[in-house]
Order: sequence, then structure tokens, then C-alpha cells
Amino acid sequence: MCGRYTLFLEEDKEEIKKILEYLKDHPQKAKMKTGEIFPTNLAPLIMNNKEKQYDILQWGFKFQSLIINARAETIFEKRSFMEPIKNQRCLIPATGFYEWDKNKNKYHFTLEEEQPLYMAGIYRKNHFVIITTKANESIEKIHDRMPVIISENNHQDWLFDNKATLALLNQKEPSLKEHKIN
Repeated sequence: MCGRYTLFLEEDKEEIKKILEYLKDHPQKAKMKTGEIFPTNLAPLIMNNKEKQYDILQWGFKFQSLIINARAETIFEKRSFMEPIKNQRCLIPATGFYEWDKNKNKYHFTLEEEQPLYMAGIYRKNHFVIITTKANESIEKIHDRMPVIISENNHQDWLFDNKATLALLNQKEPSLKEHKIN
């Protein structure tokens, strides 16, 4: 599960600055959240819409309850996710994400080099969810789920190549660095 993630701007991340520069005149820019991102917050995305490369959408699909994550293992079986996984894939830029252990200790996970990471997502209308998978060895002692992370060299395949989708959902996830938050 991914219940919160980060998009810190004070770090010198050119890729993130480029996205935010593109969105500077977006009508939702003033409401867009950075720092620690919570469900229902508006956040920037990289879209698979050739006319709109970046957008600001709200985290969570609203049904009877708020759905913030979709499981990679069952995403093709759930009616509410079938169309988005085929045609509405996105990337969620982040500087890391949080997970909590069973004792409610909070951990921040980042890529080893602390570069931006891009979580796989799907969107519909003005909302998005993060796709999660089974935790790898760098996270499993803290939590049993983690976001699917799409490496930079696979961005175009994730966004535009339907044949690559399943392979990317089943890829080996990168090793992550854990930071315990006091």
C-alpha cells in the first residue's frame, strides 16, 4: 500500500522542476500539493495524452469509499480499473513514499541515489490511483506492499505501449533506501 508520498521541491531535481514549470499556468496550480502528499490532494502527473503531457489530478477514485491504490496482480480483473489500465496510464513523480510498520513507525523510502522516482498509476476523469505490488526485499520487513516504480528508460513504454504494460507491472522493483522518521 502507498498511503502517502513526497514531492519535495527544495531538492535540486531538474526533472521535477520541468514538470512544475510546464504546469505554472494550470487552473489547479494554486491548489496543487507538494511536500507530503495525502489521499485526496491534487498532485502533478505525467499523462499518456499526447495533447496534454502533464496535468494536475486528485489522488483517489471515489466510489462508495475512496480507493487510492490498485493492486498490480488484479488490476486487469477489476471493472473499475479495466479501461484505465488499457488507455489511461500515468506516472506519478515523487521524491519518495512513506510506509508504516506494525508498530506504527513511519519510514520514508527513496531510490538509492535519492533521485526522483516515478510510480505507475492510472487515471479517470480528474482522479488517479497508484498501482502497488508485492514488496521487494528492501521494504518487506516494514510493509508487504510497495508502489510499482517505472524507471526513466521505461516511461514511454508504460505510457504508450499496451504490450509492455503487463511486463512492467511484473518487473523486479528497484532497491530502495529506508529512512526512519522520528
